[in-house]
Amino acid sequence: MRDVTGTPPDILIEDSIGWAAGAILKSELSDNLVNKFTAQYGEGAADNFRSVITAPKGIDLTNPALTQINIDDTKRVRITDDIIINQGKPISLQALAAYEWYDNGSGMNNNNIDWISVGARPVYHFNTYFSMAFEAGADYTNQDGGIEGVLGRLRWPRRFSQQLNTSHVLP
Repeated sequence: MRDVTGTPPDILIEDSIGWAAGAILKSELSDNLVNKFTAQYGEGAADNFRSVITAPKGIDLTNPALTQINIDDTKRVRITDDIIINQGKPISLQALAAYEWYDNGSGMNNNNIDWISVGARPVYHFNTYFSMAFEAGADYTNQDGGIEGVLGRLRWPRRFSQQLNTSHVLP
């Protein structure tokens, strides 16, 4: 067991084991169209699909009544579908839809969190090394008995590379 000390209160996080499994299906539907579908499930220490334990989402860590977190009770399901369309120079498009259900293991009536995200990234390729991208999307989050809302995103990311990224750029 380990004590995590910070702003009150001190919270005991018990040692945990966990497991996770995932599957990826990549389909090259044509020379210009690639689809990648993923499904993941995890419990306990492996619920976040990483090799580190993090504080469960949706729990108020500053609550003085919270003295212990049982990581063994956490669960997560994540499903994504990613599509890349390269119809020809100079434009390509990547689109993604993602769903995640998370049980933070608190046993309270606000322990389930749903998250849905959709977005698209059209890219204009000046040449094999320089491109300009734009991203647009929306996220929806709902926590049982808690916060619910939608966040829209518009972004103009910087994209300069010294090498050709063949997974997202036309040859």
